[in-house]
Amino acid sequence: MSPSTARPTTREVVEQVVAACDGAAADASGERRVVDASEWLEDEGGLDELYEVWSAEYMAALDVCRGLLGPPSYDEASAREDVDVWYAEAMRIACWRRGERTVYLALEHADREAPIAVTAGWIGDEEIERLR
Repeated sequence: MSPSTARPTTREVVEQVVAACDGAAADASGERRVVDASEWLEDEGGLDELYEVWSAEYMAALDVCRGLLGPPSYDEASAREDVDVWYAEAMRIACWRRGERTVYLALEHADREAPIAVTAGWIGDEEIERLR
């Protein structure tokens, strides 16, 4: 299945996430929004093809994020162990530090039947520490 076009643009979602992050109460833990997602997967065939399609969607969304937020502070290649503490479902992730919070863009696939999704969100440092 190809990515849908019915959702807000990546830019709109990321701007909403950043505004929510910057305006959240000090004790807020975070939030996650779906940028786009596949349908629920009925069978296990064709995952490689789906991963290729959704990886391209993630990379396009990452380009938007870089334009809005600059280069990521870290990603799955540089901090996989740390990311796994709070977002183990993320196949790919790019993170931008904003004070005591992290804004992120992720490509997630929680299990074989679950949708593949590009998500954007933020998480507070206190929440990450709580999950350790």
